[in-house]
Amino acid sequence: MINFFRRIRHKLIQESQFFKYLKYAIGEIILVVIGILIAFQVDTWNEDRKSQERVRLLFSQVQKELLYNISRTNYAIDSYVNLDSVFYNVIKGKATYRDYESDSRYSRLITHINVDVEAQESAFKQLIESNESFNSKQDDLLNQLRNLYGLDLSKVKIQNNNLAQMANDFRQKLKDEKSWYSDLGDPSSASHIDHVFSEEIIYYFLNDPFYLNEVRDFINVGYRNHLRSILGFRTRAVDIYKEIAFYLNETPDPIIVNNIDNYSHFMGNYTNEKITLASDEDRVNAVIKSKNDSLRLNIYWNEFLIDSMEIRPYSTDSYIAFYEAQGETEGVLNKFIRNEKTDKVELILIGDFGPNKEKRPRFIKLN
Repeated sequence: MINFFRRIRHKLIQESQFFKYLKYAIGEIILVVIGILIAFQVDTWNEDRKSQERVRLLFSQVQKELLYNISRTNYAIDSYVNLDSVFYNVIKGKATYRDYESDSRYSRLITHINVDVEAQESAFKQLIESNESFNSKQDDLLNQLRNLYGLDLSKVKIQNNNLAQMANDFRQKLKDEKSWYSDLGDPSSASHIDHVFSEEIIYYFLNDPFYLNEVRDFINVGYRNHLRSILGFRTRAVDIYKEIAFYLNETPDPIIVNNIDNYSHFMGNYTNEKITLASDEDRVNAVIKSKNDSLRLNIYWNEFLIDSMEIRPYSTDSYIAFYEAQGETEGVLNKFIRNEKTDKVELILIGDFGPNKEKRPRFIKLN
């Protein structure tokens, strides 16, 4: 090809066809420039393709990290659910000597509780520190991740520290004031499950009025602050996990992203005859129904709608009701139970026990 152009150039020069030669030279330059531009464009396309492959890999790693963090929230949420009945019995004065004697959760309710969410962030940090170029969809996912790990996770960390500080302060109080503190044992030891506590220890937990104050404060910080922040973080993490799965052309894990068709038993009308607002005639009712491929919880004061929120199934007998405030996401966990005496399905809020001596607030499902 080069020899071909040389022969043309040589012939034009020999025939003294200057203007034709000039046109030819300009054409040759244009061809060279076009060739360079094409080569540059091909190189750019290759680099963009490699960059997008790197970005997809980064998002894939973030997705795996989200799955791990969601599993950590599940562990904390399940722990709160597991302790709900224990806190209820203690705060209502229903805990017995036998409970403290046979169930170590009672005597270690504050001192050895472990509900921290130790989330990982390394994949997310690697993503935001990369020098890759992001398209609009990737930018949107990145902004959502910033909110998750910035606002929501920061709130969880603050509540982690608050709860840990309360537990440390209470342990220090027992250590300073009670000679039997060392008899509480080590919860990391396999023998702590069968540990038998002395009468003095059980008597303290059963009868000390100031201990009930500690339990009530722990409930406020744990269930009303810490758990709500965890539920909010989990809700946003699941949403982002689902969007990343769609971006990667993957099917979301059905265990993480629930199909609401499997939770039709949640839907129905619920009433609570104990909840009144202005007078005895006023009633607060709840309705769970499907709307736009999601489940919604509507709260009514008589016939007036006073609150509405989307709910997400957490298990076959519980769901997360969540809301956003100033960019942060919080949630509460409601659980369905069956009243053995009435055979009615009742809906309770985990961690909400009501005033000390009154019955626990609950909604009853209407047939």
